[in-house]
Amino acid sequence: MTRNPNRMAEAVTKQLAVNAGYASATITYSRGSAGVGGLAATIMRTLNEISDGQVIVASESRDYILASALLVIDGVLITPRCGDRITEQSGKVYEVTALKPLDCFETIGPNDEATKIHTKGPI
Repeated sequence: MTRNPNRMAEAVTKQLAVNAGYASATITYSRGSAGVGGLAATIMRTLNEISDGQVIVASESRDYILASALLVIDGVLITPRCGDRITEQSGKVYEVTALKPLDCFETIGPNDEATKIHTKGPI
C-alpha cells in the first residue's frame, strides 16, 4: 500500500468528502449573471470582534466550506470576491463579504484544497 506523502492534504480531502455526504447543503455560487450550482458546502459561522481601543464591535458571518476545485465559472477556476452571492436551496441569498481584518475567504489545507467563504445576509 502506498501512502500519500502529504497526509494533511489527504485528510482535508477526506473530510470534504465526508461533509459532502452527511453535513452539507446544496448551494449556487454566483458572480454577476454567471454562476455554478449544485455545490455541496458545509455551513458554519464565524464570530468576529474588532476593537478601536474604546468600542468593541461584534459581528457574525455565515460561512460556507467547500472544495476549492468546485469554484469554476465559465470554465475558469475562481477565488471568492466581495459582492459575489451564494444562494441556498431554500432561496435565501447571502453576499460574500470581508470580515475585518480577514479577507472574504480563507483557504484550508496545505494545497488550498478547501475554501471557507464569509457572507452576510440573508439579503
